[in-house]
Order: sequence, then C-alpha cells, then structure tokens
Amino acid sequence: MYRPAAIVITSNARTTKYGVDDNACAMENMFLAAHSLGIGSVWINQLRDCCDEPNVRGILTEYGLPEDHAAYGIVALGYADEEPKPKDRIGKIKFVD
Repeated sequence: MYRPAAIVITSNARTTKYGVDDNACAMENMFLAAHSLGIGSVWINQLRDCCDEPNVRGILTEYGLPEDHAAYGIVALGYADEEPKPKDRIGKIKFVD
C-alpha cells in the first residue's frame, strides 16, 4: 500500500535575491522526477506567506524545521485513485471581440 507524501521546501536564505527562484527550481525537478515514476504531484504555495504565523510555525517546528528557515512551498505526491479521463471541451472555448 502506498501513502501520499508531502515535502516542505525550505531555505535559510530568507534575504538572498534568488531564494524563491532556487526553491522553485528544486520543486520543479521533484515534479519532473515524480512524473517519470508515474507519481502525481501538485505545488502548494500558500505556506510561503504564512510560515511565520505562530500557529503555523509551531507545527513546522514540531516537524523539525529550524526557526531561521522560511518555508517556500509544499510538494504533495501520490498515486491517482483512477486513470484520469480527458474532459469533453467541445464548445467550451468562445472567442470574443
């Protein structure tokens, strides 16, 4: 039995110019690797804006995130319950002048 997983992407480089970019690149590589293994993934980015709120920081600290680290996002990984089916998109696009 497989269980879903979540990877919290963090960095102690809060003040560097490219901290967000570097973390985004790392996450993209995780998404590509997961896809190559048939694993679904999704980027959850809300953590970046709330990682220093006391109740959120408390949970992150429980998971072992150092106080000087910022959380940039979460990579959620898992296998789909079923094979995705293409949606009927005929007539859904309308061009407006």
